[in-house]
Amino acid sequence: MSAPGPVENRFLIIASRTAREAMDVAATGCNVSLAELTAKGRSRAVVAYARQIAMYLAHVVGHMSLTEISAVFERDRTTVAHACHAIEDRRDSEMFDRQIEQLESDLRARLKLVFEKQRIWTAATPLGATLLRRQFGAMERDRRARIARCSGARRRRRSR
Repeated sequence: MSAPGPVENRFLIIASRTAREAMDVAATGCNVSLAELTAKGRSRAVVAYARQIAMYLAHVVGHMSLTEISAVFERDRTTVAHACHAIEDRRDSEMFDRQIEQLESDLRARLKLVFEKQRIWTAATPLGATLLRRQFGAMERDRRARIARCSGARRRRRSR
């Protein structure tokens, strides 16, 4: 296997930074330390819940695939899928939905500041333009469509 090229390295940097910011936002929102959140072993329920929120935020706001998230969090891909579904199922509650929306907006603002500061992307580079579109272009519409698709498919599966 060959070493990753400059574009792949840049994408890995962006993915890991996105996940780290999602972890920080979730840790702050759930009042858990970042060290507990990144610990390898099993942990308290509050820490596991904060980790699930961080995985969900990385997936929804950061547009990271489940495989990318599993690599950054050092968990199995199915664990990440379970986390995203668990948070999505809880969004039926209006209060919880508002809390998650607040965390999503915090993460969006943070990512925009971090990436603009580091000048990781610009519209001049094809990678930068693609990532800019993926991260900030029509995110709300995409998120709502994903919620509708996921919840509808899961409801149909349960009713059989």
